[in-house]
Amino acid sequence: MRTKTSILFASIFFLLSIFVHAENTTKTFRMRLVADPQTFDWNIATTPMETYLLMNIMEGLVEFDGGMKLRAALAKSWTVSEDQRTYTFKIRPGVKWSDGKFLTAHHFADSWERLLNPLTAAPYAYMLFDIQGAEEYNARKHTDFSKVGVRAIDAATLEVRLKRPVGYFLQMLTFWVTFPIRKDLVAQHGTAWTKPGKIVVLGPFVPTQYQQGNLISLTRNDLYYRGRPKLDEVHLKIVNEDSTALNLFKTGELDCVLPINFLELGDLIKSPSYKNVPYFRTSFIGFNTQKYPTNLPNVRQAIAMAIDKKNVGKVMHQSKIPANSLVPPSMFPAGQNSGLEFDPNKARKVFKESGLEPSTLPPLELLTYSSDENALLGQYIQDQLKKHLGLKVTLNMPEYKTFRTQLDLQTAAMHYRPWGADYSDPDTFFGVFTSWSGNNRTGWKNERYDEIVKIAASIQNGTERTKLYKEALEILLRKDAAIVPLHYDTLAFLLNPKIKGFVLNPLNYVYFRDITY
Repeated sequence: MRTKTSILFASIFFLLSIFVHAENTTKTFRMRLVADPQTFDWNIATTPMETYLLMNIMEGLVEFDGGMKLRAALAKSWTVSEDQRTYTFKIRPGVKWSDGKFLTAHHFADSWERLLNPLTAAPYAYMLFDIQGAEEYNARKHTDFSKVGVRAIDAATLEVRLKRPVGYFLQMLTFWVTFPIRKDLVAQHGTAWTKPGKIVVLGPFVPTQYQQGNLISLTRNDLYYRGRPKLDEVHLKIVNEDSTALNLFKTGELDCVLPINFLELGDLIKSPSYKNVPYFRTSFIGFNTQKYPTNLPNVRQAIAMAIDKKNVGKVMHQSKIPANSLVPPSMFPAGQNSGLEFDPNKARKVFKESGLEPSTLPPLELLTYSSDENALLGQYIQDQLKKHLGLKVTLNMPEYKTFRTQLDLQTAAMHYRPWGADYSDPDTFFGVFTSWSGNNRTGWKNERYDEIVKIAASIQNGTERTKLYKEALEILLRKDAAIVPLHYDTLAFLLNPKIKGFVLNPLNYVYFRDITY
């Protein structure tokens, strides 16, 4: 006969074995984030650091499938009026927020009101300016949101009225700033509404933990309307150092490293773990057009012609494609060769026309965020401008969050950053540099450019739209030289070969709900 003590130990062992077994069977996907998100608030989020988080805790009316075609999401269906100006969405019935409350059309109307409200100061408010009365509301020309062409007819029906037909309007609704919001929770918790434990979402995963500078934990949302996700948890590990991220991947503590540092990659580039997919993104130098001496068009044009872009990939140890336009060729092929060509002799001549003497100018500050590749590129730009124009350039490379703050303050003469598409239409690039864009960090304004972007928005793809966009590129890249495109990007990353269902589209979206082992 067994003693009570032996029975007790046997019971404890049994319970521990159940616990260990449960721990071992938890399906967790672990992915690297380069830096902390600026915010969990999808109405005001703007950076790539928010992409993987927001696209997996929330959804919109529509979304892109793996082939970049639109499909229904939180909208069950929609109709478009004959004049292409009124959209009527039927909200998918039975969808619940993670606290059990049903989704209604009012949650979309509330979100768009908050996005447009000038007190929100949302950088992406301009995305809704094609809606009747939206731009005027944002500019405080009136304070009555009922004058804006957005209304919840009833709990199941959302109506949107546009000022003019916009061919890509539905595409914009795939982007996180247009996702619905719970106004009652914002009112209840204030700015704390996005904190784990308070945040309520509609997507397949719920944020349950945030350790700044370390980890964001997501747990499956059992109320998710598409059914239980295949993963139990997602851990977004915040790892700034590229070498550390690669070591964590090699030891099996990360399933995905995105992006990767080619300098550290070594033989992994030949392994099944290495992936490289298309990306709608262009990296460029942006000028501060309000700061001397980059407020002078001649100076900006000269700098644009003094940088030999064909060596950028070699310098950064990556297969970068030299950029000669704002928009990647896969999205707008007619826009290629729109930028100023490398011509150091002409660059010196144009700079001389500014009346300035390079040796008498203080160093120009080039702002970007800290990374090994950015350091190499920054040094290359320093050398090019010193060699071809005699200009001195200082590099300012803070960590990503500080970089974003300094970029917003527009203190540097130049900055280097990428712009990735928010939807699959050239407008997503052209709209950035309009005078009303909250993402235009150059201080540059041009009335004709603004006019072109507005006109092109209402024209379907064709000869006239192409002609307008080519004129816009002439103004932006040559006449005013507000930016200098440097290279087009691809999405290179490392992925554990055991992971299945990981699909990264050209907008840099991956849906964790489809991932399994």
